[in-house]
Amino acid sequence: MEHQVMRLKNKTAVVTGGASGIGRASAIRLSAEGAKILVADISERAGMSVAEEIRDAGHQATFLKVDMAKEDEISAMIDKAVSLYGSCDILFNNAGVAGESLENTTPESLRRVIDINLNGPFFACMYAIPVMKKQGGGVIINTGSIGGIKSSGRSPAYAASKGGLLLATRTFARIAGGDNIRVNAVCPGSVDTEQTIEHMGNPSSPEGFEAAQARRLSRIPLGRAATADDIAKAVVFLASDEAAYITGESLVVDGGVLA
Repeated sequence: MEHQVMRLKNKTAVVTGGASGIGRASAIRLSAEGAKILVADISERAGMSVAEEIRDAGHQATFLKVDMAKEDEISAMIDKAVSLYGSCDILFNNAGVAGESLENTTPESLRRVIDINLNGPFFACMYAIPVMKKQGGGVIINTGSIGGIKSSGRSPAYAASKGGLLLATRTFARIAGGDNIRVNAVCPGSVDTEQTIEHMGNPSSPEGFEAAQARRLSRIPLGRAATADDIAKAVVFLASDEAAYITGESLVVDGGVLA
């Protein structure tokens, strides 16, 4: 079957955590498929750069500084998409942070992980669903993790946040399905992003970078970590009509780790 170009023409996509890694790659791919992009991130310089990169390629994009730990900014983000582009057709809840080991977890770090990884996407869904219902439908994609499916034994806060998000994804799918709103999650395994590299080199990590890299690659049947673009391709699929009968699912993109 021939590749269907511009699968998302005239759609509006909100991408949180869009300044780097999976978010950046997804924003670029979604725009190449015709979507107008609202790049949302707390990092202003990097986020503006991504929006500019998309515009330079001939597509539409705007940057909005958003702290995904703040409900009012999340609500304003959805409103901004509608005021800019007239709709919110695709919401990609991608912003997230890594968690600490149990020994290094503090009440503050626990709250931060839960606020950004779970509460933030929850509020975004809560504010986006009524908008999507009014306009006749939409698509929500949450960034989960294989760490929310199977415990790695490393960060209980991260596992709790991603496990909770996956169950929330299925629940939102049941709630919103009758309004032509699909809600799914993409669950990456090891991905070569800035956040992953920084986490492996973190002094609180019990092993050095080289040892951590060798250990994670040894668990992957395909023998390599994913690129951000590997995940972005899955995001575009879930956002498109090719996934029109898929909702409430967690699409694992892990190179076979959970096989």
